[in-house]
Parts: sequence; structure tokens; C-alpha cells
Amino acid sequence: MEPQKCAEHLLQFCKTSLSDRGDTDEFILFLLESDFFTAPASTKFHAAFSGGLFLHSWGVFKRLQMFIKRSPENMEKPDIVVQMLIALFHDLCKVGMYEQGHKWTKINNKWVELDVWQHNDMIPLGHGEKSLYLLQTYLRVEPDEACAIRWHSNRHETGTHFFYPTGASLNEAMKKYPITKYLHLADLFQTYAYEIIGGIIHDGELIDRTENPFEPIIDVEKLKETIVGS
Repeated sequence: MEPQKCAEHLLQFCKTSLSDRGDTDEFILFLLESDFFTAPASTKFHAAFSGGLFLHSWGVFKRLQMFIKRSPENMEKPDIVVQMLIALFHDLCKVGMYEQGHKWTKINNKWVELDVWQHNDMIPLGHGEKSLYLLQTYLRVEPDEACAIRWHSNRHETGTHFFYPTGASLNEAMKKYPITKYLHLADLFQTYAYEIIGGIIHDGELIDRTENPFEPIIDVEKLKETIVGS
């Protein structure tokens, strides 16, 4: 499925499957008015191009489906709504975090000005915590979903708490809600197996934006016409 169709599918999912979770119209408007569909997934680590954030999130959803389907654990499989919700919005924290900029770099003994993405976090709440904060502004999130999103980076940000001074709440979350570790695995696998700095493997083909990191992949105005107008 081409990226534009994937974006449409995500918004239709919000309209139809999340209607009992809160104000989906406001949430869809937030996604369309923000840079969710045009931001990179990072500045220099993976999918550092316009649309990288959305395509990374979509890829994590596909990887999560695979891991859950092949899981040897005797557990209750989370339904597709849960899988889509936590995967597609686990990195909502990156909305509004990046801006376009320039950087002088020495290449072959010559200084060259490159177009780059720069980090500018306006709401420094953390990673998983910030994603939850933004998501719960619009929608109800269940405890298992909240734990999965909060801990999707696993021990990269263990955090501490009065009752868990060593960050052991992560271990408790994985024991109580197995979906927590599967989202983390899906995120890792998608990032390191399917993505490079300037590109991403989507639907079996490499989308390369190394030379033009600001060129949009998703037509947001078309999305507004298709989804909001429907």
C-alpha cells in the first residue's frame, strides 16, 4: 500500500475504530494540523526525512502484527485496535519536535552546506510519557496500552518512581502486560532492519530521501480533502 493510502487508512481507523475513545474529530484535526505526516523520525539516526515519523510508525505496526502472530507465549492476543493504537502513536512525542535547518560539513576537504533536520523540543516531558500526554489529551487509553507506549524504548529510559527506585516498574509492566515488550521489539526491528538515515523500506521497496530530506511524501492537503470532507 502506497504511503498516501496508508495515511488515509490511519485516519479512517481513527474515525471508525476509536470513536468510543474520545473526540476523534479533534484528534484527527490535531494530526493533520501538526507535522505528524511530515516530520522525520529522527535528525540523524533513522528515517531522517519528511514523512519518516509516519512511515516509521506504520512500519512498527506491521512488525508488531508479525511478532504477536508468531509469539510462543500463551497469552491473550490484543485485538487489531489495540495494536494499531499503540504502534501508530507510540512516537507521538516527536510531533512538533523537529525543524528544518542547515549544517556546514566538510566533504572531500571542502565545506558544504547541507539541509538537515534539527531538534527543538518545545514540550520536554520525556519520550513515552510525552506520547501518552498528547494521546490522552484526545483519547482514552487503557492501562495495557499506556504501559506499552510509556515503555516502548525499554531500558533506554528506565525512569524511577517512589515504589520502584531502580526503574523496576518496567519489569512489572512487561510481566503484567506482554504487549509492552512486543511493541519494544517491533520498534527495534523496524528501526534497525527497515530504516536508514535517509530512507525506509516500505511495502518491500526502498524509499530514498537522502538527497532531498525535506521533500514531502504525504500530501496533507489531499488528506484533508479526503478525510475531513468525507
